[in-house]
Amino acid sequence: MKKIAFVVLTLLLSQASTAQLAADDLQRFQILLVSTTNNPVRDCADSGMNKLYIYRVYQVTRKTDAEIDEAQLPGVQDEALQVQLRREIAAWQRVRMPNAPAQVKFDACLNEAGLPTSEALSRLHLHCFGNSLFAIDVLQAKDTKQSAAQVKARMARVRLALSPTQASGFIDEVFAARNRDEEFALARELFSSCVAANNGRH
Repeated sequence: MKKIAFVVLTLLLSQASTAQLAADDLQRFQILLVSTTNNPVRDCADSGMNKLYIYRVYQVTRKTDAEIDEAQLPGVQDEALQVQLRREIAAWQRVRMPNAPAQVKFDACLNEAGLPTSEALSRLHLHCFGNSLFAIDVLQAKDTKQSAAQVKARMARVRLALSPTQASGFIDEVFAARNRDEEFALARELFSSCVAANNGRH
């Protein structure tokens, strides 16, 4: 599967200057993202979603830079991991948006897995992790024991990329999910849809 993913992402870079993916390459990339079988693209997307979740908590709870440093860095002995965490922190400090460290984590994970990335595709990833904040907000609401009805009422007052019907259905699916793997699978589907909808625009 890793070899397949490498071939797919190599093809994806054929028009990386505009982040425009050929239709067949886009379809393969989406298949890897939403696969029920572990593969580097799926695993890296989950790592990015986890980072998105963590930094959304930091944002909502108004963590200071010092508090984020204290939460992320102490006890980390591996030098490479320290460097990566500092890159994510720096990305957060530049824009104060959770999708920035999520994108940095996702691209670093792809690189670590031996998969190619590009500046143009990174911009697309950044946008789609931003779009995925809706999914993360629903997950966090579920984790804090809010009801689906409460979440729907709150989201109805927010401008979303999804239609009201799509948003309501997504919330129902998240609340019906039995574990984090199923929840992240739904988040990856949203991310995948964003990549398809915004292909060539970033």
